[in-house]
Amino acid sequence: MVFNALTPWAHCMGNTCIEHKFIAEVLAAPAGSRAVLLEVGANNGDWTVGWAAAAKAAAQVGVHLEQHFFEPQPVYFESLTAIAASLNATFVPAAAGNRDGHASFHVTRNGSMSSSLDPHAAVNSNSNQRGFNVNVPTIDLAKYIQDTIQEGSLSFLKLDVEGYEYELLPWLLMQDALCRLSYVNIEWHLNRHSIEKRLAGLGLRLALNSLLAHGCTSPPKLIYNEEYEPNNQAIPVPGLHDITLRHSRWGDVKPHRVTMELIR
Repeated sequence: MVFNALTPWAHCMGNTCIEHKFIAEVLAAPAGSRAVLLEVGANNGDWTVGWAAAAKAAAQVGVHLEQHFFEPQPVYFESLTAIAASLNATFVPAAAGNRDGHASFHVTRNGSMSSSLDPHAAVNSNSNQRGFNVNVPTIDLAKYIQDTIQEGSLSFLKLDVEGYEYELLPWLLMQDALCRLSYVNIEWHLNRHSIEKRLAGLGLRLALNSLLAHGCTSPPKLIYNEEYEPNNQAIPVPGLHDITLRHSRWGDVKPHRVTMELIR
């Protein structure tokens, strides 16, 4: 039963996957417990359907694994509606944002994997041309989390919003929504972020774990920062070199005498 629940993430060695740890805690929870799985950016639903075995295993030990997944792209509406029905899950055909309403969703022409609310993110990787815009509904994700997840309950958030995380995560932080989560999996896309905001985006990535650890009464148990190389490396971060020199002992920076005392 446990093996079948872990099969979709069998590529992980041992108990190293964040999915493994969450499933293990779900299956060890007392009968009658409720666990919530939020997937923001479901795309075609491949990751979503991987939870069918885990939900079945949880039900056999008396735990209800409740799935909610977000995807605004109209092209997936029919197939994701069918997936939700098969899993007894909640499909939200909207983009996660900082308010309820509508917004332009930027879709690439070479596929939908990199589509985003962030206009800088949705660029055709083959032609470097932008795609087209689709008007989609938006939902305040912070409010949705607060309405869906009780403090101290078992929960998992997978966030893959193709560059919009740099706009969305600060909102979730300020609304105290991230503190309600047990496990958080964030896919970062620094290379898709606009050039003038890239340094601040990198700062958010580096500070997030510490902010949650020290800012939450009950911080998430585990945060996995997924940094796929093509999405996060090799493209310069303007201003980072200057900061590196300012905090080093080489280049044109002459350490102050107080700094030298600290070094000694």
